[in-house]
Amino acid sequence: PEGDLCSSPDPKICYVCKKSFKSSYSVKLHYRNVHLKEMHVCTVAGCNAAFPSRRSRDRNRNLRMERTIGPGHRDSLHLPKD
Repeated sequence: PEGDLCSSPDPKICYVCKKSFKSSYSVKLHYRNVHLKEMHVCTVAGCNAAFPSRRSRDRNRNLRMERTIGPGHRDSLHLPKD
């Protein structure tokens, strides 16, 4: 995919989202920072959600687990107190 940046008809436009930039270097930085970020997949069975940060993934996982086993078990999930 990164090689596709060079073969793009306009090297100042991101071929993924069509956003335009002042330089081809800016497109390259944008592509790396926006489109190549590592995604963190939820580990709860049946949940296929993916998040840009581990923190977001863990928050989602904890909420899903709390719904599954019930809010009375909040301490066993190691969730922060409200």
